Amino acid sequence: MHKIARWIVEFAKTKSVGKIAVGGMYKNIGGMDLGHQNNEKLHRIPFGKLAAMIKYKAQEYGIEVVTVDEVYTSQVCSVCGSKNKSSCKHRGLYVCKGCGSVLNAGVNGVRNILFRVVPNPVRDRDSGFGHSRRIRVLQTPNFA
Repeated sequence: MHKIARWIVEFAKTKSVGKIAVGGMYKNIGGMDLGHQNNEKLHRIPFGKLAAMIKYKAQEYGIEVVTVDEVYTSQVCSVCGSKNKSSCKHRGLYVCKGCGSVLNAGVNGVRNILFRVVPNPVRDRDSGFGHSRRIRVLQTPNFA
């Protein structure tokens, strides 16, 4: 967890990021049901602990860390703002019924979270997110 938190903060520092937004998912994680195997994997990740580590490591560099409520971020179109539960066609694909935008569902949700943090964002499809980066977290056994 320390390595992941340090990597996130160091990456933010190299990109001159002044604010890190952490989703509030860890607050309601107990009520999620994603199937037996995924539930086991998800419930083992200590999101609150990771968020706390990111926060105290970011303070060393003067980087602000905010918690963002993720409610409805997957149901709202990040281009036009219309809300529709059935816009997620299947896992990974978001098609807006309002404006017809087709986006990766994860990117749509992240854009909505960004728009909650940034005061006056540009709401167009090409907002310059670049390429996503996947971080693999391996759980190591605790022998203590």
